[in-house]
Amino acid sequence: MGQLILDAGHAYKMLGLGPLAASDILEGPEPRLEPFRLTRFETGQLQPSSSGPFPWT
Repeated sequence: MGQLILDAGHAYKMLGLGPLAASDILEGPEPRLEPFRLTRFETGQLQPSSSGPFPWT
């Protein structure tokens, strides 16, 4: 399978990422990770623009 590296990058804010990623790898596609897949750029399924003052909110 090759090398796989996962990093939440936000520490406590992303504690659920590990179990979801493990489920995705071991059991098949995890629907809750769909909005974060790289293929979203190819298909044009991007997240809506933020309504907050910062792009990450």
